[in-house]
Amino acid sequence: LVDIQNLSNETFDEKQYTIYPNPTFDKLNIDTHGNIVNPIELFNTQGKRVMTTSLANSNQIDVSHLSPGIYFIKLDTDKNSIIHKFVKK
Repeated sequence: LVDIQNLSNETFDEKQYTIYPNPTFDKLNIDTHGNIVNPIELFNTQGKRVMTTSLANSNQIDVSHLSPGIYFIKLDTDKNSIIHKFVKK
């Protein structure tokens, strides 16, 4: 038996993160608004992880090597996670 209420994340505020530009050609900027982000994962539309990275020294991710298409970026913190869609041109 699964308690759905415990799986919800009512305190999560999507405005904690800003991801731009969307669509992008080569760089994806991520403003975490001071939140600490654990490794970042990018997935294609088939759910295959195509990249794992971090924001160690920059707030940018180089996505120039990805083929044009739709991707999903997953950001994790100690308290929550978000999956955001972006388009690579």
